[in-house]
Amino acid sequence: MTFLTIQAPVGNTHHDLHLSNVTSLRGVPKSSYKLRCSTLASSRLQAPPTLDTKCKLGWKEDLKTSFTLGPLIGASAFGKVFMGTDKASGNAVAVKTMPKIRVGLTQSQTQDRIQKEIEVLQVLQSCPGVIKLLDCFEDERQVQIVTELCPGGDLQQYVHSKGALQEKQLAAIANEVLKTVKQCHDSGVLHGDVKPGNFCFKECEFSATSLRAIDFGCSQYLSNKKKRFTKRTGTPAFMSPEIYAKDYGQKADIWSAGVMLYWLFSMRLPFFKSEDAAKATHSLDDMEAAVGGAEISYSFGPWRRISPEGLDFIMNCLQRCEMDRFGVDEALSHPWLALNP
Repeated sequence: MTFLTIQAPVGNTHHDLHLSNVTSLRGVPKSSYKLRCSTLASSRLQAPPTLDTKCKLGWKEDLKTSFTLGPLIGASAFGKVFMGTDKASGNAVAVKTMPKIRVGLTQSQTQDRIQKEIEVLQVLQSCPGVIKLLDCFEDERQVQIVTELCPGGDLQQYVHSKGALQEKQLAAIANEVLKTVKQCHDSGVLHGDVKPGNFCFKECEFSATSLRAIDFGCSQYLSNKKKRFTKRTGTPAFMSPEIYAKDYGQKADIWSAGVMLYWLFSMRLPFFKSEDAAKATHSLDDMEAAVGGAEISYSFGPWRRISPEGLDFIMNCLQRCEMDRFGVDEALSHPWLALNP
């Protein structure tokens, strides 16, 4: 199952739907979950946008003097990821390339989004759980963002390849993901898109401590004046009920983490009885109805074997009422994490 993402609009533009795993390092099956929205359909009918090659971000323009571009290792609607080599150190890196203009957006809007994502990533560089940004380049038609390489692939790929996580693995992932979420919040950033495809392993084997957050395209800045947000942004299957209601804050990231953990443990979204039911959900309205009201089952398969502490943890992350849901500090202090170091 591949999940779709909605980024917060710039200005008065429509929502922008795109496949989420831009930085995938291994191939995954074609999307088995399709979200159909008029904005996506209409964007396919638009003529290719006109690019002003004189419009610059002010980044360096000489990627090939510092890095060698290698094979393609991932792709999505918004760009491609190549393996590369740092000429000075010989270290392998990842090079993400994106066009300077996207269908449905002006060039200025596209570049504003790219620049904002890089600014957020720069703010978070001191966080151990965030991928390291090495350099940024541009040419007339695209940008090239160089980061550390995560050869272990993302959590979504890991589960597709190896199967659902065991409880001890799940607790370790929960601990690392929530530590990163806390680091984001403490740095004044709402992550906005916590999901399996946005966390990659720095190591080739399973190692929770090597997990890195890789995508901040849906992130928003927290401030003393703005602790609540109103624009829908994120991946519909992982968006909290209050995001659909267009009135949300930091706890939206906890809901998303809860949905992610539920899926990692059972390979099923919490508000659908089967993968076929998820496939049959074709509209944003259908997804909103499921997220807001469908029963969340904890009585099948792996949920019958989970410890009481683990069940309590997941259930408190998936409280639909924002007031009743864990905050990040409550989640990190839960005994389940201590029992599964």
